[in-house]
Amino acid sequence: MPQKKIDWKRTFKEMAITLVIVMIIRAFPFSHLQGGPQLASIPLAIFALRRGFLPSLISMWIYGGLLVASDLLPFVPSLSYYTSPWQAFLDYFVGFGMFAFVGLGAPRILAYFKYVVECEAIIGDTAETQGDEYVEEALNRGLHQAHRASLVVIKALALGFVLRGFVHFIVRWLYYTPETWLNVSPFVYSLITNLEEMLLTFTMAALVILIILRIYPELVIPKALMPTVYIDEKLEERLTKYTLKANKKLKKLNKNPKKNKDKIAEVEVELLKYIEHTDELGQKRYERGLGYHDNQKYGNLD
Repeated sequence: MPQKKIDWKRTFKEMAITLVIVMIIRAFPFSHLQGGPQLASIPLAIFALRRGFLPSLISMWIYGGLLVASDLLPFVPSLSYYTSPWQAFLDYFVGFGMFAFVGLGAPRILAYFKYVVECEAIIGDTAETQGDEYVEEALNRGLHQAHRASLVVIKALALGFVLRGFVHFIVRWLYYTPETWLNVSPFVYSLITNLEEMLLTFTMAALVILIILRIYPELVIPKALMPTVYIDEKLEERLTKYTLKANKKLKKLNKNPKKNKDKIAEVEVELLKYIEHTDELGQKRYERGLGYHDNQKYGNLD
């Protein structure tokens, strides 16, 4: 799904706040021990998922530049370590830049949560007329999309951490001699320490972000991008009928999910497209003064 146009003014403000938080975290030695979790990666990952690949790439390059500059400027405590300009470039610009790939998950997370929000809005408006079965089916579809968003978070984080970890592994292997590490092979040392860092940091970041998505998703999805639901009575009636029909079809297909995997995915995609199309129609009607809009906030998905 193509990402919406970037609001650079708001993005740079968030980037500045994120980098201040990151540099404060980095100032504590325990936050970036070799072989330990890199705590500064958590706010950077949240920013990447909020704003996407390009803003994340810029923020990572600025972050790398600040770390290198801390080693060059007098009266400033050093927050980086490198033995040559090439190592600094690979570690703090190429390696950090790889982490921006986490931001590739941002558009898909927004799409899934748009589905969730619209399901909640429709349920709120039609619960009394459609009955418990309809509400239960709609809630199940919303929860399913919320779980999909969680999987996207995990995949995006895994991609970013693996790519970044690979570059750091190569750099540590090439630029550290056996004598530096008490005759331990640089290859083995680099492999072990980078795996430890990657797995520990990935686990912490995934847990923190998934908890945030559950209790306060606005921290991961900007308010400006939160879906606004535009549905009038006529469109609501059409959408309700289509959703009920799709849910009945999915119920039958889910009796044999392995065999009907492709058909289930096709129905889900069509349902999502229909919801988005209905919302677009509703927005046009609202702009012409024919309908109404309900600016929904994310609620509890339970």
